[in-house]
Amino acid sequence: NGNGWNLLSNPYASPIDWMSTDWARSGVSGTIFIWNPRVNQYASFNMSNPAAATNGGSRYIAPGQAFFLKSTASNPVLNINERVKSSQFPDTVLFRNGSIKNQLRLVVSNDPNEISDEVVIGFDDSATESFEDAFDALKPVFPSIPLQFSAVNDLGENLSAHIFSAPDFQNSEKVIPLNLNAVEGIYIFEASHLNSFEPGISIYLKDEFKGTTTRIVEGLKLAIEVNSDSASKANGRLKLIMKADKFNLETRNEMLVWPNPSDGAQVYFAVGNQEKGVLRIFNMLGAEVRNYQVSTSSNGIFETNITDLSNGIYTAI
Repeated sequence: NGNGWNLLSNPYASPIDWMSTDWARSGVSGTIFIWNPRVNQYASFNMSNPAAATNGGSRYIAPGQAFFLKSTASNPVLNINERVKSSQFPDTVLFRNGSIKNQLRLVVSNDPNEISDEVVIGFDDSATESFEDAFDALKPVFPSIPLQFSAVNDLGENLSAHIFSAPDFQNSEKVIPLNLNAVEGIYIFEASHLNSFEPGISIYLKDEFKGTTTRIVEGLKLAIEVNSDSASKANGRLKLIMKADKFNLETRNEMLVWPNPSDGAQVYFAVGNQEKGVLRIFNMLGAEVRNYQVSTSSNGIFETNITDLSNGIYTAI
């Protein structure tokens, strides 16, 4: 449609590395898009932000593999040479450069996972709300694909990777509309990498069609129905809400514990705003295994190390 998309291919009989510094590139995006037939969806990979790859995107482009690339200037240049060749092959393992921090991965799929799509949402002090090639990836819209999932920034742009500056969680919450364009059916929503965020941040999924708000935890699966009701297909039906736990601490009836299930290391307890108290942990036999004299900070968060506890189910009061 004259909007800058180019279909290219790897001309060599070996993989090539999109992150190689030996490419000659100007006036082109840093993100490549490759069709992934395993999920019937386009994979994306941004050379400046490998952790924000979606749908199995990789820095390595297979021999003869076609890929889409978007130009960003009137005279784009992309020159390839022998030095971008690589001995590494792409596979289903997402390549990451370093650990993931403050990045949430959201996946929507049908049952039995014939099609799926995913979005990466997170924040970085160097990013802004606007689309930036160094952090974000656009969402290409293809009407023939039966499922397309994207995040929407404040400018109304649909993105498959949306990275923005860290919100002021102490005084506000961050709301991100999610667009789910799908044929009628039942879809499963999942989220992962919640533990990459700093302790004290809660994430919720609001469903305007069902009138529900669900707190998202690692491993949670939610069923989302798209039916003949136009409201079930409305853009912005789903909203991701990120906010600090302290907003609910004063009125919370139950104690909040995370990560839950634990990763076997640090565990955090939202214990309210009392200055002092006692935190007790019991095993399934009712035996007390921990007893803490708790003096909390102003945000009501207490943390402890549990590496010496045996695997099992525990109760805290």
